[in-house]
Amino acid sequence: MLARRGPSKKKILILGGTIGLVWVTIGVVVYRSFVAKPAPQPAPAVVVPVGSSPVEPGTALPQAPSTFNLEILRDDKLIKLKLYGEVPLEVKALGRPDPFSLINP
Repeated sequence: MLARRGPSKKKILILGGTIGLVWVTIGVVVYRSFVAKPAPQPAPAVVVPVGSSPVEPGTALPQAPSTFNLEILRDDKLIKLKLYGEVPLEVKALGRPDPFSLINP
């Protein structure tokens, strides 16, 4: 009779190595997710206002009005832009006709 042959040593080593690699990968993921300590948080910044009088908590500091330089809009590259189409746009139709109007009148 024919004798049954078992798996070769090469196949056993490949299978064992693959299973070992899977277990190592699972272990690293679990360690990094649950066991490892989180990174320390940086200390909060301390803001000290500069001035002669201390600021009381709950009071707002006066601020100067904000300004925006509109000279940037007068750039030659922006002036040379061409206008294509009509302005303002006219909307002729919104969407398409209702496909269910024939089913539920």
